[in-house]
Amino acid sequence: MTSYDYDLVIVGGSAIGRYAAAQAAQTARVALVEPETPNYLSALYHSTFLHAAQLSHQIRRSPHWGLGCNPKWEESGCLPLQWQETLAWAKGAADSLEDQSTEGNLALLAASGVDVIVGQGEFLRRPRWGFSVKGRLLRSRSFLLAPEAPCSIPDLAGLETVPYLTLETLWQQPWQTLPDRLAIVGSDPRGIELAQAFNRLGTRVALISPHPLLPSEDREAANLIQAQLEAEGVDIFTQAIVRQIHLSDRSSEIQVGLEWSDRELHHTVKADALLLATPPQIDLASLNLDSVGVEWQPHGIIVNHKLQTRNPDIYACGAALGGYADLAIARHEATVALKNARSPRSFRSLFLKKSTVRYEQVPFVLNTAPELARVGLTEIQARRHYGADVRLLKQFTKTLPKAQIQGETTGFCKLIVRRNGEILGAHWIGTHASEGIGTIALAIQQNIKIQAIAQLSLPGFTHAEVLQAIAQQFASCKSLSL
Repeated sequence: MTSYDYDLVIVGGSAIGRYAAAQAAQTARVALVEPETPNYLSALYHSTFLHAAQLSHQIRRSPHWGLGCNPKWEESGCLPLQWQETLAWAKGAADSLEDQSTEGNLALLAASGVDVIVGQGEFLRRPRWGFSVKGRLLRSRSFLLAPEAPCSIPDLAGLETVPYLTLETLWQQPWQTLPDRLAIVGSDPRGIELAQAFNRLGTRVALISPHPLLPSEDREAANLIQAQLEAEGVDIFTQAIVRQIHLSDRSSEIQVGLEWSDRELHHTVKADALLLATPPQIDLASLNLDSVGVEWQPHGIIVNHKLQTRNPDIYACGAALGGYADLAIARHEATVALKNARSPRSFRSLFLKKSTVRYEQVPFVLNTAPELARVGLTEIQARRHYGADVRLLKQFTKTLPKAQIQGETTGFCKLIVRRNGEILGAHWIGTHASEGIGTIALAIQQNIKIQAIAQLSLPGFTHAEVLQAIAQQFASCKSLSL
């Protein structure tokens, strides 16, 4: 009988790897292998920067509520941001969270029972099957791949001749103030968020995407987000092909030549900084995955709906699977992978029952202003599956007292339901939409029908009132059809 050192070995390097280790350690013997310099702060820096931009926007609009505004701010059109101070605040928040969370602190993870090993390793098939790191062979019943997946570097003519930033290296810049002009190339949702944030802080932003903005989202919702950014001053070029990048005679100026595939137009974007907001790309050659039957490509590891690789004892989750680098999706994947990994401790443990990913139950949030929150099917997907049984319910944000008070009236909440009240999907654009989408996600997961939402007692003067208004709209439609 084969003896194992662990029930699960996690090959990490990402925040979701630590999350999985903390969860698995409650019922299993777990080891976490990490590189020496993992990058965990990008998400916190990103969120802090977006928050600072939102505060600046609110201060600039303060006269609407009768509050005085500094004349200097009015002249410049924005509240200037001190880059290093913003990063310092984000680092302080990260340090505080690290002191309190096993997911952010390797010492606390180790104290909870996780065997933490810092170093690079590889899988071995012979002479014995396992994961070799620092001269140790880790023998385990199951393995979970949760490596970091940095942004891909596109093959653009001239890119190698100019300085450029990525979504990871942006936060390492020694700036004191923000660049006057910024070109963002790519379709990653984080690039859209940053385009609005930089623009609100006084940078002239050009957002260049090879696809329509947010191609996987509801078109009405995506178009509204694009219209909002354009109304605020962001120059957006969609379905644009970057033909050439080069430094101009002025060494600080980057010129990006664009061309549209569907029409003969050319345009030049000038910028002081270039940011790549491209999809993640992984390089796992050092792990020797081929020797253990795991197939992978630069855009992601190949898994089935149970998150198993071609080797049934090796699972994968997080950004290394490709797609959006989204925390909620990554946690869902980690939960499914952990449920499916085998544990010898209890035949009734969470590791025994096979589970499959249910992406339609996981909310996605775009942290723009207004926010875009989505869960479940789009209208097109729902009609493809259920045809004439689909009902569309919609309520505009401007009908809410809270939205009028805050001056945040742009947006709507759209629910896709069946005639019996089953909720198939939701698209919510508005302030604090991210805080309310969880209610709809719970309804979808637990098959709670829209009639139950109509009976909820919700506090007045909140954005959540839009859900009750939609539920009452459904009840009105039902009564009219009788």
